[in-house]
Amino acid sequence: MVNDMPAHTAPDNITVQINCFDDVEWAQQFGHQIAEIVRAFSRHMNLSRLDDTITIAADYDEALRKLDRGFTTTSELTRTKDAYGEGVAMAVMVLRDGILKRRLILNGNAFASLEQNNDPHSEAWKAALYLLAHECGHVHDLEHFDRMFPGRLGAPYESVEQSVLFEPMHVIWEEYVATRLAAPFCGEFIWKGLEELLVNSLRSSPAECQAALVRFRSHQDHLKVHKEAGGAAFSPLRYLAYVLGAIDGGALTWADLSTAKTVLDANPLYCQLAEKLHNELIALWESRDVWQAFKVFDPLLDIAWQLFSAVGLVFHRSSDGELALQVFEG
Repeated sequence: MVNDMPAHTAPDNITVQINCFDDVEWAQQFGHQIAEIVRAFSRHMNLSRLDDTITIAADYDEALRKLDRGFTTTSELTRTKDAYGEGVAMAVMVLRDGILKRRLILNGNAFASLEQNNDPHSEAWKAALYLLAHECGHVHDLEHFDRMFPGRLGAPYESVEQSVLFEPMHVIWEEYVATRLAAPFCGEFIWKGLEELLVNSLRSSPAECQAALVRFRSHQDHLKVHKEAGGAAFSPLRYLAYVLGAIDGGALTWADLSTAKTVLDANPLYCQLAEKLHNELIALWESRDVWQAFKVFDPLLDIAWQLFSAVGLVFHRSSDGELALQVFEG
């Protein structure tokens, strides 16, 4: 019965800004539909840190650029984009009255299928519903992380080492959590796409890493090679995080991902790291309500260190205690 359902945790009043449809009445109805879906999600996720305005934009990139995040930053918001695809939604961290929240920015073309008169059984509807649930999962994760470690999110890293190791692994944790929470909406159409992303990244990452190391011979820029080779190396782990989140959320098993499993098993480095990563993500998830110190993430930092070293980016502490990078071309 409805009365037996958990109370919703989203803001009571959600404003949906829409600038991608000419029909004002239709846009208002669509905005109401989006708000109601988000409220429904908030019965199963903690969306108390959702910014009370959701943006659905015709020009997604412009909406990201123009967003008032409530704090000063030199980094410009851009959509996630790599060789395997590009993002159409983002749960952006913002500061509102001294409280960290997430603002949902959605590409109108990708979410128009959620209009109430469309077929909820269509692949387009299911894909948009999953993506919206995934972004709401990021809202849930922000509230939990900020409650367990107040002041950590958005603050400068305490050391270069923490920036180099924790930053990419935190992204992996965030995507694992969001995908796990959204798993009830992860149908076959979605997880087949996740499998393809993982397979493509596993196949292309070694060559991309090697090419970045070769380019280092000419430019000798340690920051650049770390970004290029390190980014390529982490790509399979990021897509693994999506897959592992879907698996642990009950949406599928490795038996459903025969191609990905074959490709993963053929890569000794990522096969080993995948097992270790999965175990550590499960351990973090199961202990998430009793985290007491930031060192709970140390096992993830060890994975980052191991991956960097394996692809030729060897970090060590110099005599003055700073983190130094040596580059080895395989």
